[in-house]
Amino acid sequence: MRRVPQRRRPLFLNPWAWTVLALGALHVLVARALPRSLVDHLYHQEIYPWILKILGGICGEVSWSVSGFLFLFGTIFFLFRFLGLVATAFRPGFAARCVTALFRFLLVLSLLIHPFFLFWGYHYRATPLEVRLHLKGAPGKPWVDRLFRRALRAAASLREPGLDKGSGPLPPLSGEVGRALDEFGLGDLPLPAEVKNPPVPGMLLLIGTTGITSPFTLEAHVEPGLYWADRIFIGAHELAHIGGVAGEGGANFTAWYALVTSKHPLYRYCGWLGLLLHAPRSLLKEGIPPGVTSDIRGIQMARSRGRLQWLARFSWSVYDRFLKGQGIEGGIADYDRLVRLAAGFAIRHPEILK
Repeated sequence: MRRVPQRRRPLFLNPWAWTVLALGALHVLVARALPRSLVDHLYHQEIYPWILKILGGICGEVSWSVSGFLFLFGTIFFLFRFLGLVATAFRPGFAARCVTALFRFLLVLSLLIHPFFLFWGYHYRATPLEVRLHLKGAPGKPWVDRLFRRALRAAASLREPGLDKGSGPLPPLSGEVGRALDEFGLGDLPLPAEVKNPPVPGMLLLIGTTGITSPFTLEAHVEPGLYWADRIFIGAHELAHIGGVAGEGGANFTAWYALVTSKHPLYRYCGWLGLLLHAPRSLLKEGIPPGVTSDIRGIQMARSRGRLQWLARFSWSVYDRFLKGQGIEGGIADYDRLVRLAAGFAIRHPEILK
């Protein structure tokens, strides 16, 4: 008797597949409900330093981007499967295959949720820097104006001939950021010694991004095509993420503080210049030295070079929703929170304005 082959049960009817989806959704709910004190003390002080030391240490041993390699491999694999699916568009059962492919994609995302939170994502539930440093409340306009004028004076005095990317040797950027994190009470973390380049130069600028931190390999990346001063500030920003500062405004503030309190004049200049990028245009017209003006233009031109506007808008829209989903109320507008945090810090520490 000839055996009749049994039809395979569709993937979306498999109970194990739904279990994977349920566990991913449950992890998201649990992560969002974690008490801040538990994240601050148990995760950030006890668990995360070991993860950073082991995972970050392994990935830091290689000069190329491990996460970039994994991303490219995943992208090629996804395109291969997508093209294979499109090739069957005129065969029976195409709609069912599309549903199955979408379901598999959701399963992969559900599986990635667990390492995302375990390796880094719990930091979204940590106590924000403004609470930790007692910077709550919006500083008045006079303090913001004083801060920007201090930035102008500092940038003008530091921007001397010869102060550029060739001004070395520079102290390790990770050391400056690590010092700032320690002074903020976040501990002495084993930050990666180097900031890496993405696997394909220009790929971040294509989507309107200047730097990125991988939560799966704990690698900090900065686009190599950026202006030299911007590359230093963005590098400090990404290292702040590695140090557990999840919010974009908090990472900007950490980078600013680490640079402007550095002993090296080039780092101090990059810190004040990074703050001036958030200043109103009317202020930037008030007698800025040509060297500072040239640097600001260089930063703006390098950031816009090679950008696909529609792709940048789409990526920023997705990231905006992601940040709001993680509890960052301002979404992508959180980057500008640097000004409020820095002005609030200046109120409590007016010596930084001198």
